[in-house]
Amino acid sequence: MTIHLARPADVRGRVVDLEGRPIPATTVALCVRHDRPAESRVVSTGAQGRFLFRGVAAGAELDLLVGGHVERRFRAG
Repeated sequence: MTIHLARPADVRGRVVDLEGRPIPATTVALCVRHDRPAESRVVSTGAQGRFLFRGVAAGAELDLLVGGHVERRFRAG
């Protein structure tokens, strides 16, 4: 049996409007589809529109949702 351990990483970003202004106090959800069942985490943006999710497993498939809409789909790593 081989076990591969991946180092967790942080996922961070900033939510802005179409004119580049930060959007504070909006909900950002991260859905980790690597594990079964899928794991969801939710945070609110700060005053400058920034958000942070700590300790996301490397190699996990992620959906980043802002305001309930999928904004980005990617693989951590």
